[in-house]
Amino acid sequence: MALYKIERLEPDCDQPAAFVIRAESEAAARAVAAANCGDEGSREWLDPERSTCELLEPDGPDGVMLRDFWEG
Repeated sequence: MALYKIERLEPDCDQPAAFVIRAESEAAARAVAAANCGDEGSREWLDPERSTCELLEPDGPDGVMLRDFWEG
């Protein structure tokens, strides 16, 4: 399985803005994000025009994979 970072292009306050998900494919990662959505709805995570999906490399230096902060 691979790691994917999915980020909304236009997040709103007090809603999820990104996920890091382990999945078999981008489609599967988007489906997991959609299943864990909040008030923003699943479309934000399923639609490539509303969110990006990046395959994360398994190897690399120590460091933060995602720091997401959105306060409203």
